[in-house]
Formats: sequence, structure tokens, C-alpha cells
Amino acid sequence: MTSNDMAYTDEKIKTMRTKINFRLNEYFSNYPNVEKELLEAIRYSVMSGGKRLRPCLLIMFYELCGGKSEKIYDVACAVEMVHTYSLIHDDLPCMDNDEFRRGRKSTHIVYGEPLALLAGDALLSESFKILSEEKLSEEFGEKELIKGIRVLSEMAGTSGMISGQAEDIDIAKNIYIKEEKLLNIYEKKTAALFSAAAKIGAICAEAENKSVNLSAKFGQLFGMAFQIFDDIIDLKKDKDKKITYVSLSGIEKSKNLVRKYLDKAVNLLQEFDGDSEYLKKLLEITFNNFS
Repeated sequence: MTSNDMAYTDEKIKTMRTKINFRLNEYFSNYPNVEKELLEAIRYSVMSGGKRLRPCLLIMFYELCGGKSEKIYDVACAVEMVHTYSLIHDDLPCMDNDEFRRGRKSTHIVYGEPLALLAGDALLSESFKILSEEKLSEEFGEKELIKGIRVLSEMAGTSGMISGQAEDIDIAKNIYIKEEKLLNIYEKKTAALFSAAAKIGAICAEAENKSVNLSAKFGQLFGMAFQIFDDIIDLKKDKDKKITYVSLSGIEKSKNLVRKYLDKAVNLLQEFDGDSEYLKKLLEITFNNFS
């Protein structure tokens, strides 16, 4: 790409994130019949920043597979709500016990554990309420939307994220965990939701099975690279964490594995007929400090 093309790609992704944030803010700005402090806790969590990687992936794969409807942002925001719910619950004292998230106090530190728990529950419920709305069914097709809901419920549930979190809690008791086991946890806890987001985007575009499966695989590779990259960043910050792939395997082996995942992800994009430059740029932006 030329420098001008690159600048346009950057602007496209920036615009996408701005629209996602606008939609999320709109959902919870004037929400009737919700207890005031609960709504504040929800807004505090949802609007706490973040790269919005999962909704961006969903929208990009939707467009890559030929989708053109602006209502895809509603679907993307529903997936981001599931992600936010998981962060709220992961931070709780009974889970990872983290007092800070994205540079500010975690939801349970500000609003207390009961409201934080309920805020997470509310976001999970709200996500499926949005996805089941008639206007989205009319836009994307009832069959496709049901497929997307099933993918999200599986990857965010006991087949994916929930199971991964349960196993993650358990490894704190086992100092002899093997690399393969930890990577399996990463695949469930982190990569599953990335995979779901990309796959749902392709499904909403009514893509062929091959493109749907490739989208899911790209999301999985992206998620695995992201988690190990995050481990590397945390090590460089001297952040005190429990067992990670870096602590088990060392930084060089971890870097090599990230490169392997990213190379595979880029190669997968060659299988699509559409313009995948936005996705390549998203990889570049996300892993911009990687060397």
C-alpha cells in the first residue's frame, strides 16, 4: 500500500471504533427502569476504554464477506458487552482479584462486589436481548442470526470462556502445569471470543461455510497471539502475575509463537476474495510494539 492508503486504513479503523463507542454510549445513556447505581456501574465498565478489538473483527469480517448494513454495529456491540461482562467478573476477588482495569479502578472497587456482579450479569443478558431483536432478524435473516447467537453462547459459555476461566483458577494451585495445558486455557478463555466475533461477522454476511470457518480460525489465531503478546507486555512492565506462557517457556519462545500465530493469520486472509487490508492493519496496530 502507499502511504496515503495506509493513512486511510488507519482512519477507517479509528472511525469504526468511534462508531462502536457511540453506539455503546447510546444504549446506556437513557435506559428506563434500571436502578440508578446499577446503570452507573454498567456505564463505568462499558465506557472504560479499550481497543474494541472483538467488535472491530466482527465488522471487518462482515465487510470482507460482502456485508454492507450499518446494523452490524448492533451485533458488534452485543459481543463487546459479553467481553465487558467477562472483565468485570474476572476482576472480582473470588476470581483474579484485580483492583485495576485499563488504568483505572475495577468496577467492584468503585461500586462494590454485589453491584459489579450484577452489572456483569446485566451486560450478558442485554447482549442476547439485542441479538434477538426483530430488526436484526429482518436485516440479517433469522437463520443466520440464530447461528450467530449459538456461536456466541457456545464460545462465551461452558465450551469456551467460562471453562477457560475455571481452569485458569485451578492452575494457581498447580505449579507443574504444562505448556500444552496453558495454551488450551488461553484458547478457551481468550481466543474463543475473538473466534466467535470473526465467525459471527461472516455468518451475518451469509458467507459460504469455507469463509465462515476461515474467519473463525483467524479469530482464534488472533486471540492466541494477543494473549501471549499480553503476557510479554506484562513481563516488560514487571507486573506481578500468576503462571503465564512466558513464565513457563521464556520470552524468546513466546515471541516465536506469537510470530507463528500472526504469520498463519495473515496467510489465511489470502483465501478471501475481498479486500483484507483493514484486517492486516488491525494486526499491525494491535501488535505494534512487537519485535
